[in-house]
Amino acid sequence: MAGNECPDVSNAEPTQGCCDDAKPWSTERILLAAGVALEDNKGPIKLGALYTELVERGVVIGGKIPVNNLGAKLSADGRFETIPHHGWWFRGEPIPKEKTPENEKVHEAYEEEPPHVNGFAQDCQNAGT
Repeated sequence: MAGNECPDVSNAEPTQGCCDDAKPWSTERILLAAGVALEDNKGPIKLGALYTELVERGVVIGGKIPVNNLGAKLSADGRFETIPHHGWWFRGEPIPKEKTPENEKVHEAYEEEPPHVNGFAQDCQNAGT
């Protein structure tokens, strides 16, 4: 992430909506946080739920309608895709085999495949920051 500090989204306090002067995160930081949230969920997440999860982790997303801004960022980035009726996931990656209450319907709709560890959570560590 060329000179940027990696976000610590694991135990962050919510900031969106309570701090009007909070500076929005960079697109790359937002996308890294989204990737971590998807990995933690072990399955696709609908845009509204993903937005809520990111805000709860302390991610600040700018724009007149921040949830739409998040959707635009995900759409423009080649690492993510939408699974119809299920939400955002990693482009071209199988949905993990482990079922959770959040992703159980996805497993009913798609053939199960072996879990894939995408490594989004490791990106910051591997970047050496």
